[in-house]
Amino acid sequence: MKFRKITNLIFKGRTRDFQIIQFTSNISKNPYYTMVGDELISRGIDYKYIPNFQKIKEILDKKPSLVHFHQLSPFYYSKNKEETLKKAYNLLERLNDIKNQGGKIIYTMHNPYPHNRTFKDIDEMINQEMNSISDNIIVLGQSAKEILIKDQNVKIPISVVMHPSFKEFYGTKPNKNQARIEFGLPTDAIIFGNIGHIKPYKGLEFIIEAFIEFSKKQNSQRNLHLCIAGTSTENRYISSLKKNYSNKNISIINRDLKDLEMIKLVSALDYSVFAFTDIWASSSVVLSLSYGIPVIVPNIGCMGDYVENSYNGFLYIPNNIQSLINTFNLILNYKNYNHLEYMCNKYSKEFTVSKSADKFLNIYKQVLINI
Repeated sequence: MKFRKITNLIFKGRTRDFQIIQFTSNISKNPYYTMVGDELISRGIDYKYIPNFQKIKEILDKKPSLVHFHQLSPFYYSKNKEETLKKAYNLLERLNDIKNQGGKIIYTMHNPYPHNRTFKDIDEMINQEMNSISDNIIVLGQSAKEILIKDQNVKIPISVVMHPSFKEFYGTKPNKNQARIEFGLPTDAIIFGNIGHIKPYKGLEFIIEAFIEFSKKQNSQRNLHLCIAGTSTENRYISSLKKNYSNKNISIINRDLKDLEMIKLVSALDYSVFAFTDIWASSSVVLSLSYGIPVIVPNIGCMGDYVENSYNGFLYIPNNIQSLINTFNLILNYKNYNHLEYMCNKYSKEFTVSKSADKFLNIYKQVLINI
């Protein structure tokens, strides 16, 4: 039987001559890593989660496989540079073993570098190697593809698959007022917020300082509030935020949020606001869009691919506090919040898990056909 015919049969679920492996656990705090895979499994695709090189080697000895990688930094970052470099070389050796055994590699490059970029030169080395040995790179926005082609001269195929909505996974939107009451937030305020992990890379100080400056200049009758909420293991950082920005109009909620609690907090907001400095795509931004919450984001990376200015959110100049303050002011005078909310909800209809799965399948087919 010709290989092309075998490939077609694979994706109709009638043969198991080829296996797709995702190099992650089947359990993740971020459902992005399992939503599409689980959808493919439900269609009868031979798709497995195996974050173990030895098991992959054993499978490759029996039948050809395609291995899909996501974030790689957890597999090479260590306590010091020497150990990190050693683990990075070991990782690259394992990746090349997959290629030498006839396996195919797909790599989803979520961001240009890990959020923890203590050893950026090692991160760059990993990226360069992945841009060389991968059979296809997936990015979460057209802007990232253009960066890879123009700035990094990547020659291998690059596919764009937008981040799917979380609404199918988490379910319907909770009641806004009930959510505010549950978390002790004012029910009559315009609430801006940043929900997720509380970490330094998210630029929370920048958001807080812009909010304080903005709120000082507003009429006292305008009830404005900022909510920073999420998980953090960095107790010193949390203490610093609370000490430096003690304000009755600012809530800093540090707790390990369960899924429903996180959705309730997002739903309690009128706007989500972000201050990334070096990022392509963000699950937190997508989570807000998924639940009809307009977002305020710096115009960097792929943010403009997700946010259309004044339609489902607002773009401001990166690292420019006056630009963010101006955006806050623009929002207070914006007359059509219902339209913003409608356009956010449109995102969930356009970028579904099922459509993402279709695109992943098409990428897998193209890689397999070119074996």
